[in-house]
Amino acid sequence: MSRGVARLAGGRVERACYIRVGLTMQILERLLAPVGTARFFAENWAKSPIAMQGDPERLADLFDWQGLDQYLNHHLRFFVFPAIQLYFGAAMGGARVPPEFFTESIQDANRSPLVVASPQKIRRLCREGATLLVHSVHDGDPRLKRFAAALQRELGETLRVDLFYTPPKSSGVHAHFDREDVLVLQIEGEKEWHLSAPTVLNPLVMPSYAELEDPPRVPDTVIRLARGDVMHIPRGVWHSTHTSRAPSLHLSVRVACRTGIDLLRWAVDALEAASPAARANLPLTLQSGPPFGYDVAAAAPAVRALRDMVTSLLDAPDFMARYNRACVQSDRAEEPYRFAAGASPQLDEGTRFSRPATQRAAVDDRGDVVALVAWGRALDFPRSALPVIDAVLAASRFTGGDLVRACAGAGLAWRDVAPVVARLMEEGLVFVEIEGRHE
Repeated sequence: MSRGVARLAGGRVERACYIRVGLTMQILERLLAPVGTARFFAENWAKSPIAMQGDPERLADLFDWQGLDQYLNHHLRFFVFPAIQLYFGAAMGGARVPPEFFTESIQDANRSPLVVASPQKIRRLCREGATLLVHSVHDGDPRLKRFAAALQRELGETLRVDLFYTPPKSSGVHAHFDREDVLVLQIEGEKEWHLSAPTVLNPLVMPSYAELEDPPRVPDTVIRLARGDVMHIPRGVWHSTHTSRAPSLHLSVRVACRTGIDLLRWAVDALEAASPAARANLPLTLQSGPPFGYDVAAAAPAVRALRDMVTSLLDAPDFMARYNRACVQSDRAEEPYRFAAGASPQLDEGTRFSRPATQRAAVDDRGDVVALVAWGRALDFPRSALPVIDAVLAASRFTGGDLVRACAGAGLAWRDVAPVVARLMEEGLVFVEIEGRHE
């Protein structure tokens, strides 16, 4: 039995505080109470499972049964596999339901055929014990969208939120392990989790069904989550679930952390772009007869040259700064469409602007030119614009006058500030604040 699972088996219950999305306390701090972020990341994150059992109202403002109905009624009909999946109940081992079992063909207003999810079939399957899984539910729910964006900013890693509905007295998805580290948020009902130590350490790809055919027979521990509880499952940990007499609704926050392999892949891409020598042919020593393969002695100089190039890249003083900048540039806006806020008003010092608090940005000072990196963009500005950029990044809401006052020490007036702000608006990084709209 693994250390983390053995500790869980002791039956420790720790009470947590309320969670209200939008308060000043950080999302992680509230989710992980009463364990605390420092202890959690030192002892449990990506290492061992842990359950934070707390007040039933802790997640009340995040999602609920009514939110599930609203989401399905507004989104589900046109979802198709794999955006939605269903899994048979315990009688059939939690196997995936073939898509044709829960879809139907209809005609749209142009009499074009469409294959869509069938509410009637899905309801029937769920009544018979099937679990409903909806991927990336945060993309269609404003509350979950804000929650996911804030949590993603705190973690610095990409994530998605999946929804699981399991009817009473049923198993959920078949026993499996994930390639992401997961935070389970028990929204409604109860669910019993059977956890077993990893058989594959730090998996990077989704396991095939062949790998899942022989799960651990006896779980290392059993944990029952009730409404408001939170649990962390590291990637690779086997898990399966069962419900009691009530239906269960939980959210799985799947965090795709960058790994050493991701860093090395980025390094190879950087080397490919910057080094013609790395792109050079290997020597023509590939042998067509036994022993097949490259002549080791003849290829040795090329191998040594590649090793030196890789070492030089990894040892460069700015290597991690460049990688960090690439990570920030990979971020994307959680609400990319804001046509009203992106209109072209007359800007002046009284104009109110907003910048999402979850937006990450990096500034690269290249001497005469400053590069601002955010949301997939790398924008070049003259170095004289640096005070304006710093002032913009220092707040999420501000006026033109606020920026002028912040840049007074650099001798900049509104006529100097306005073109920088207009460029940021054009690129969708800063918005004119609309009355009544709050980030």
